[in-house]
Amino acid sequence: MDNRTNFGHISGQIVSINKVPLLDDVLAGNYLLGIMKVLRGTGKCDYVPIVFTQSEIKAHPTLIDNGKFLVSGSFRTFLINLNNKNLKIQLFYASQITEQVNDRRALINQIKNNRINLTGEIKSMDRIKTFNSKDMLRFLLQVDECQPNHSSLISCVAWGVTSKFINMLGEGEKITIQGCIQSHFAYNQNKRKVPVIKNNVSVLKIVSMDDNEIPLDFRY
Repeated sequence: MDNRTNFGHISGQIVSINKVPLLDDVLAGNYLLGIMKVLRGTGKCDYVPIVFTQSEIKAHPTLIDNGKFLVSGSFRTFLINLNNKNLKIQLFYASQITEQVNDRRALINQIKNNRINLTGEIKSMDRIKTFNSKDMLRFLLQVDECQPNHSSLISCVAWGVTSKFINMLGEGEKITIQGCIQSHFAYNQNKRKVPVIKNNVSVLKIVSMDDNEIPLDFRY
């Protein structure tokens, strides 16, 4: 899949890979769902769900053995039905898999651990809120997919001066952003933290705005 409006790369360790019945209808039963542990610069980590084809699993058998990989692909929205309710989930859809080289520094020099580039139109957004003394803005970015007349609404969150800038632009503005996929957590019956299929893109910077340069005051 080559989609210049929605592409990214993540690298880390596959901690699980399974067939998920809930996704059979939307993925025609030929796919498996893997969870990749991706380290953050802070020492914490995200657990990013990745869709793999059966053929990719055969070509890279160490995926099942918790191997470390660099995965390229796109972040897509899928619609599933759970208890007669339609739910939208966002998953990273793998298009290319590369086993990580032994020289990790060389790999990091090529690409960051977790980067996603999105070009789309700003849709609905919340009001700016304060979280941990920082301004935060949640919004949806409508991004075209490779298939004609298909698009995904990607959940994004912006912080600080970037949140104010996006809020100032408002709905309908076309922008290109660079961010990272961040996962959310839930607690099971034993009160242990577990990753769930709920993710968003945390905006690191705005690359361009409708093919125009971003004002210097709003750059990181």
